[in-house]
Parts: sequence; C-alpha cells; structure tokens
Amino acid sequence: MKTLLNNENRIFTLARQGKRLPNIAVSIFIPIIIFIAAILVTGICGDILFGDIENLPPIWKENFLNVVPFTLVILFLWMWIALFEKRPFWTIGLVKEKAILRYITGFLIGGGMIAFAIGLLAITGNIIIEQDGLQSSGVSVLASILVFLVGFIVQGASEEMLFRGWQFPVIGARYKPWIGILVSSIIFALLHGVSSGINIVIVINIILFSVFLSLYYLLEGSIWGVCGWHAAWNWIPSNIFGLEVTGITAFTKPVFDLKVTGSHILSGGKFGPEGGMLATIVLVTGIVIIVFLANRKNQRLNK
Repeated sequence: MKTLLNNENRIFTLARQGKRLPNIAVSIFIPIIIFIAAILVTGICGDILFGDIENLPPIWKENFLNVVPFTLVILFLWMWIALFEKRPFWTIGLVKEKAILRYITGFLIGGGMIAFAIGLLAITGNIIIEQDGLQSSGVSVLASILVFLVGFIVQGASEEMLFRGWQFPVIGARYKPWIGILVSSIIFALLHGVSSGINIVIVINIILFSVFLSLYYLLEGSIWGVCGWHAAWNWIPSNIFGLEVTGITAFTKPVFDLKVTGSHILSGGKFGPEGGMLATIVLVTGIVIIVFLANRKNQRLNK
C-alpha cells in the first residue's frame, strides 16, 4: 500500500502544476457546487428546449439527463481549473499515452467485474429470468442500447474527472494521499446517498467503489482506465441484464430480462447489484489485486 500512497506519484505532480492548489475546504465544496450548477442549468435548458422536460418520452428524458448535466460538470470543472488553478485540463489525468488502450482495458475490467457479481447472484439464486429471458433484437434495440452507452460514457467520465481526476489528487498533493482518498470517497458516497433503497451495505460499496478507482488511478497514473471502468460498471447491468443501476430502472430493452430476488443485502435490491454484499466481495478483491500489482511493480523497479 505504501507503494501506491506515494506523494510523488505522477497524479499528484500534475495537480501541483497550477498556480493555486485549493485547500481542503474548497476541495470539498467545489464538486457539490459544480453538481448543483449543472443540475440547475440542465433544468433551464430543458425548459427552454422542451417547455417541460417531463413531457419527453422516458427514454429521451433519461438520455437528456444522462448527457447534458454530466457534460456541464466537465465544462464547469474545466473552467475552475483554467481560471482558478491556472493549469492545463489534461493534468487531471488525461494523458495521451495509451489513452484508447487504457480506456478499452478499463471498460473490459469494469464490465467483467460487474458481470461476475451478477453471475454470483445467479449462482446463489438471487436472480430470476423474466419473460423469455433473451429479449427481441433488431436495429432499434441495438441503437437504443448504444445511445445509452454514450450517456454512460459521459456520466462515468465526468464523475471520474471530478472526483478521481481532480478532488482526490488536489487534496492528496496538498496534504496526504490517504486523506485525498478518504475525503473524495466520503463526498462521492454522500452525493450518491440520495439514491433509491440506500442502506449501510450500499454506502460501504460506494466507498469501496471510490477507493478501488482511486488505487486504480494511482497504479496507472492515467484517468482513462477508470473512466472506462465506471462506464461499463453502470451500463452493463441496465442495458445488458435489465437490472437497476444506482436505484434507477433502465428505460430501454436490455439484451436479457433479469430480476433480483431474495435478500436485498446480497442482491442490492432496488439499488441494483452494485449495492449488494456479493458486489462487496468483488470490489474488495479488486482492491487486493491492485495492491498486489503495485507491490509487484515496485519490486521490479527496485531490482
């Protein structure tokens, strides 16, 4: 763990490139302010464009609410970094080195981990197949799923840029890396705490989610992998398996039509499989693997 929590890691060096390094109080409130501003501006845009966003068909409303506010989050974060900290936006971890490969790798890892958690639910009898199991296919279904993928790519990237790319390194660079992980994980959990069906296991999982991605970011020194991981972790349960994601029901036909049953502690209930204890096992395992890989990398460098 000491190998990962090194204050000279590239992500902290990049955070120090600006003329101003925000203190911890500012660093705590900026993500909250950015999210509130993004929601308010999205509401105004919705009213101007559609009169009332509630009049939109559910699938278009969901796409609008997935793309617009999270695009604004990225825009507002860029404005803060450029105008206040006065450093290039790419210093939040948007390094060019192997960017596409890292994103795809992260996407596959995230998809594999959440699929494994869902597989554990199936093995333990906490998932049932509804209707015919495999849903109707076709161009319209594929197009709908891919449209939602774009939304989840934007949503995942915006949250990772804000919390892992900005808040965590800024606090870690000015104070201690572990303080950066702790504070950013708590704020991340608080902002997700308004979701449906919240309980202590879900809160723990959200914190583990944040810790895992913070360590992943430290290991790679690039934000692309964690952005891909986050997108897949959210997209696959809803669009492939028809399950809830962070308490939100999918508005498109999934490839499979599954439903969680049994203990909500294991399955996550209305929150989705990411909120159950089987997901806890997957996330803890991921953290252990990251620490192992970091230690092995350090041993190779010291030979």
